[in-house]
Amino acid sequence: MKNLLENIGSKIRLTDTIQKVIEEHFIAEEFPKNHVLIKEGQYVQKLFFLEEGMVRSFHYAEDKEVNSWFYTP
Repeated sequence: MKNLLENIGSKIRLTDTIQKVIEEHFIAEEFPKNHVLIKEGQYVQKLFFLEEGMVRSFHYAEDKEVNSWFYTP
C-alpha cells in the first residue's frame, strides 16, 4: 500500500482524508507466477497497481501468443 500512496502522492497532493479513502478501498493481493489476471472476453472488475514483478499483455494470432506489452513497476 505504501508504494501505491507514494506513487499517487508524487503526482498529486494527498490529504489525510484522501489517503484514508484509498487505504479503505484498495486491497493488496499477491498472484503466483503465470497467473492470468484477465481472460479474453472477461470484463475487468478491478484496478491493478503493480508493486513488483512483471505483467505481460498478449493476444492470440493463428493459435500463437503474441506479446503486446510488458508492464513493470
